[in-house]
Amino acid sequence: RQGFGYRPRGGEPCGTVHLPFARLKDSPRLAERARRLEILRHVNEVLHLRLPEASVDQRPSVPLAVLSDRDACDQFVALLDWFGGAVKSA
Repeated sequence: RQGFGYRPRGGEPCGTVHLPFARLKDSPRLAERARRLEILRHVNEVLHLRLPEASVDQRPSVPLAVLSDRDACDQFVALLDWFGGAVKSA
């Protein structure tokens, strides 16, 4: 298998979603911390969060409740689309 598999989020039955930034640093396209910080900035902006910069080397959990608002959910889907484009262009 060639390339690197991206899984930009993972859900848990306890009502959280994990953002696997730590895994992204293994990617040739996202190994640079600046690229992961850019993604983190978009996550914080879209979901109205305050995840610290250290999150780009971790796997922070976000409550699914932040997606209960339809607008926030739509923005999260747009964020995943943006992430896909960022990965392709990196």
